[in-house]
Amino acid sequence: MQTFIKAKNTYSANTPVQKFMAKELCKMLIEYECSCFNEVFEFGCGVGVFSQILQENIQFKKYFLNDYFYFENPCKYDEFGVFDMNELKSHHFYNKKFDLIASNACMQWLNIDNALDNLANMLNKNGILLFSTFGEKNFTQIKQSTN
Repeated sequence: MQTFIKAKNTYSANTPVQKFMAKELCKMLIEYECSCFNEVFEFGCGVGVFSQILQENIQFKKYFLNDYFYFENPCKYDEFGVFDMNELKSHHFYNKKFDLIASNACMQWLNIDNALDNLANMLNKNGILLFSTFGEKNFTQIKQSTN
């Protein structure tokens, strides 16, 4: 995590894969004609790369953000919760209901089974859980590519 914090100022310029993934997630919403939401919860927002792309593609009334650390996020939001998503049940966000819960390139850091159960409980009826993650060998591939 400390490495990510040190790289926060250059993160956007050096993460083309995450930008591509963010655009693909938004394409899915557009293809299924899902663009209007009352309440949105985005977790693992980091420096706002996905936040910005998502907000350009949807309409919403309230937008809630989360990350493990507070990063200045250039996007509109109603509340920023700083907590570990593995401890979601102890945060007041857990008691809210959302029409869209979204995350880009964050799920690999979580206990995925618990996360999916918790997030399912937070969705309104017909709500959407939209996320991407990296595969098991992602870190091996990064190491091989960058030495």
